Amino acid sequence: MGRIEKNATAYIPTLDGLRAMAIVIVVISHTLPQESIYREVGHVGVLLFFALSGYLITTRLLDEYRQSGTINLRAFYIRRAFRILPPALTYLGILSILFALGWVVCDVRSIAAAVFFWINYIPVTVVAWKAGHFWSLSVEEHFYLVWPALLILSGVVRGWRTAAFLAIVVCAWRSVGFNYHSLFHTDYIADALLWGCCLAFVPARRIPFPTMLTLALLSFFWLLEFGPFQGRSKIVIEHLLPSLILGVVVMSPLTLIGRCLEIRPIRYLGKLSYSLYIWQQMFLGGQGNHLPWWAGIICAGLAAYISYELIERPCIGFGRRVVDRLNEKNRLAAAMETT
Repeated sequence: MGRIEKNATAYIPTLDGLRAMAIVIVVISHTLPQESIYREVGHVGVLLFFALSGYLITTRLLDEYRQSGTINLRAFYIRRAFRILPPALTYLGILSILFALGWVVCDVRSIAAAVFFWINYIPVTVVAWKAGHFWSLSVEEHFYLVWPALLILSGVVRGWRTAAFLAIVVCAWRSVGFNYHSLFHTDYIADALLWGCCLAFVPARRIPFPTMLTLALLSFFWLLEFGPFQGRSKIVIEHLLPSLILGVVVMSPLTLIGRCLEIRPIRYLGKLSYSLYIWQQMFLGGQGNHLPWWAGIICAGLAAYISYELIERPCIGFGRRVVDRLNEKNRLAAAMETT
């Protein structure tokens, strides 16, 4: 890992299939009764999203560095803003209106904390359900704000060392004052993203597929034996496992599992996963919700489809055009300075 080697960093359709798996896990967990112990399984889906975010963001930053010798933070943040904010703020705006009309159970504090991406530092016992899932978006926003700058400051070539060191620091910090509620704090759960960052530096050929698969299976059996959220050492494995699974998929897209994940409807569900994650909590679970589970899934799916097609996808395209125009202006300015 002393230098950045070229990975297969073009679009990997299998990863959309993994997103689909993650969102299905989350949605199914929210259809279960409040008292069911299996509702905790939804947390595994979120951890898989975290690993994907760490891997994909780092991979794209490394691509940019390979191609241009630098990383444009302004362009990165513009793309992220147009990718993340429009669907999220639309949901929170509609939630605020419904709350003001008395049609849904929520509170001003939860909505405000979600808007400013700080809800993961509010005790989960006082957070309103319909805004509570923004805890994971808060973690990702904090990651986006910090990691690209750290990658540049520490040296892109040595970025894997920085990610691994920070992941170990987070594990150590969590062991000092761990409790269930603090698990949602960014500084207690960031290792789930950082292991994905480390994976982005590893060329597929460096770790044989059987080795990665064995590690993933051993971790999975560890989780089965000890159950969810039992012990600090188990939390370390739980946060590492999604990146191991991701590594298996990235290194074996031609296997049966990879091919299944690339089936078109599954890939499209993966593309809908962000909007579906945002909207599913409006219709599934929580207080004051009387829809049957199947009706909640249908409503969440329709809302996600509308959000993706009318808000998310157009805004992503607009953000890319903004970045392209800025890059073109910079090229013209540089050309004029040299003439």
